Amino acid sequence: MKVRTGVVYSKIKISACIALLLLTPIILSSCKNRNSPRPVLNFTELYEAGNLNNLTLTVYYKRAFTTHSLWSVESLTTVALYDSSLVDKFVIRNVNFNEHANLLKQLDTVHLTPVQEESHLHAQFHYIFEAGRQEFTVTGWTRNGHFIINGVEVEGLDPIFYKVLIPFVPEHFAEWLG
Repeated sequence: MKVRTGVVYSKIKISACIALLLLTPIILSSCKNRNSPRPVLNFTELYEAGNLNNLTLTVYYKRAFTTHSLWSVESLTTVALYDSSLVDKFVIRNVNFNEHANLLKQLDTVHLTPVQEESHLHAQFHYIFEAGRQEFTVTGWTRNGHFIINGVEVEGLDPIFYKVLIPFVPEHFAEWLG
């Protein structure tokens, strides 16, 4: 009995390709879950659970307002590690966030309208409220003057996104915000 090795190898190759095609979605979905965004922080729920004082606020901002170069959030956070003359970083924790609960809870109710067409990010500041695995992020601004809220570019410049920082940040940054 003569076995044709070419046919056997072809069947093995076809079986391997089919197995790879069937496993690809499983492999890709497991990678996606590992890098999925963190749940969005709800300040009202945090307040009602008595955990508002467990917040951490981290703020990055460019000391000099520039319009000639595009900066990403990664640029801000990386430069803050190496050059505090360009980007300032401060972390606020162990403060009484409960005193400002009404202000923080306004972040849950502000109406956000995603833009139809995203513009280039021109990050001048970025802040993150964190509690456990949940976070609320704000980046100002895009080339069109919009905010990026939790990774989504939204229309308008609602003043609440500035006001919420004022009680917690150093005076020089509050003045920078205007």
